[in-house]
Amino acid sequence: EKEPDEPKSNVGTMITTILNKAYQDKEIIALDVTNKNNVTKCDSVEACAGKTIEYRYSGPEVNNYIYLKDNNNTNELWRIIGIFEDEKAGQYIKIVRDEVLPESYLPTTFKASNGNTYTIKSSETRTYWNKLKGDTSDKNNWPTAGLKYYLNAEQETEGTEKGYLHYLSDDVKSKLVPVKYYLGTVHTYRLPYDTPLQAYAHERDVESCVGGKGSSSDPMSESSGCHVWAGNDATWYANDENNKSLVSLMYPSDYGLSAVNANWDKPLLGGSSTDGFEDAAIKGTSWMFSTSSAMSDAKSKNSWLLSPTSWGSDFAALWYSTGSVYGSNDLVYRSNYGDYGIRPVLSLSSSTTWYSGDGTAESPYEIFE
Repeated sequence: EKEPDEPKSNVGTMITTILNKAYQDKEIIALDVTNKNNVTKCDSVEACAGKTIEYRYSGPEVNNYIYLKDNNNTNELWRIIGIFEDEKAGQYIKIVRDEVLPESYLPTTFKASNGNTYTIKSSETRTYWNKLKGDTSDKNNWPTAGLKYYLNAEQETEGTEKGYLHYLSDDVKSKLVPVKYYLGTVHTYRLPYDTPLQAYAHERDVESCVGGKGSSSDPMSESSGCHVWAGNDATWYANDENNKSLVSLMYPSDYGLSAVNANWDKPLLGGSSTDGFEDAAIKGTSWMFSTSSAMSDAKSKNSWLLSPTSWGSDFAALWYSTGSVYGSNDLVYRSNYGDYGIRPVLSLSSSTTWYSGDGTAESPYEIFE
């Protein structure tokens, strides 16, 4: 096997590489997210001084490809969403798998560390966000979702079924850091539909939640001051050795903000009649959609997102191959809306170095221990 090249001495870390490009390349946008309800583009280092900044790849063609090794030492293709900051983990690189997980990864059922058995996929090879075996009342609370348990486990508590972490190499797993997830609900099923910027705010609009829980059975009521379903967790941060949460899903806003910033005020749901993300002229400006538009099965497949949606306490957000974000209550029992896939999201440590590649599809970044 070929020995890896020396780390890029003039770069040091992947984060440094991306930040150096943020104020030079149009494909990386610096966002001032100090006020979640007024996210704005930041055009210079000076303008961003003292602000809370996120850096996102934005546009139809961006050089954000990265290879990660699976447990067979084979490269898998991922995409860098951007650079974010966590109150405990500090800066980290957020990435999403370029294709949905192959069927061979997915067990039909999975027994989680809480003792419950969840259905992960059906006989029709569709996947479920939270389907507790033998129950039809599961809720859209990510910390207790079957998919959360499967993605963050090496294998089930009893038996031989493998959790998703089993399929990542030890080298990759050593670079993962747990971060806080914001679990506010979004308007992606009923009017008024969220734009990417509104979704970003609603996902994180949790500070007023009483005791960390939802204070209203109607979380989208502006008067409630809390966009979280009653009984759900407002945030999720697991960092103990027995319950680390290292794998999640994209937010609806992650998809929406991957489009050019001129479209961040367009509704995530809707076709030409609503000037939304089903419009070719809008969704085509997102690298997440533009690379799936070739319609390979593994890229264009509908895939689950992290956020609950506003229609009911058993609805979660779903990215559709049409380019829209919908809310679906197929968490539990429905089976008539087509296949749903899983595109995991990982958070890489700020110390991650890259040894070769330039982030293009022809030469993805490669990382080694």
